[in-house]
Amino acid sequence: MNRKKKMGKAALKKVFKKIAAGDIEARNALALEYMGMVRYLASRFVNRGETFEELVQVASLALMNAIDRFDPDKGVEFETFATPTIIGELKRYFRDKSHALRLPRKMQELYGDIGRAAEELTSSLHRSPRISEIAEYLDVSEEQVLEAQEMGQNMNTISIYSEVMNEEERKNQNLLDLLGEQDPRLEKIEDIVFMERAFASLSRREKLILFLRFYEGLPQNEIAGRIGVSQMHVSRLQGLALEKMKEYMLRCLEDKDRDNMEKVPMF
Repeated sequence: MNRKKKMGKAALKKVFKKIAAGDIEARNALALEYMGMVRYLASRFVNRGETFEELVQVASLALMNAIDRFDPDKGVEFETFATPTIIGELKRYFRDKSHALRLPRKMQELYGDIGRAAEELTSSLHRSPRISEIAEYLDVSEEQVLEAQEMGQNMNTISIYSEVMNEEERKNQNLLDLLGEQDPRLEKIEDIVFMERAFASLSRREKLILFLRFYEGLPQNEIAGRIGVSQMHVSRLQGLALEKMKEYMLRCLEDKDRDNMEKVPMF
């Protein structure tokens, strides 16, 4: 089967300019352009209890979110940006929609019989029955009793709004309050990558000056004493280094330095 030809970089940038201007038709058309990618990513999550159509719907909504958040001027391919967004949303969907364990019918019946047998044996024995006594009463093996009990205990999930004791603060909290949040620094990963590359392009002396100035927080006169030059020279080298980094980052954005960016295989 022939693959659909991908939209060119220049054409894609024009489309995103239209979207930024509020063109809904351009937004919907672009979403249709990437439905193949959506269906492919959704197919990786089949056989987990949800229909393929439902997964495609979840992935489609994630695609629209990626379209709204994408900045073509950052030099990252849209597929590279959208793929983790869609996969993350699919994983979140299964996490939020996790169901209680569904036992086979025979196991469910045995679990119910164990509860009733335990009540009757407790009444007659005037104590809690042993596993062996329950198994003998029901004419099943001890292993079957243990398996049914273990699986039966997992039939009910705990609500994220259930209260738990916070040992450090000595007060009750909802489980929801203890769940992690998305790291806001993820939004700056692309900028950090460009900055690291720009820093790597500097000379050894330029790197040392910027490290001492902005990481160690040293004043220029102290840096000058360490590297054996005048404070004025340090100031000039610092300015040149920052200008080099700025020019490098601008080139990355303008040229879309994609050869050095990680490629995500799609199909």
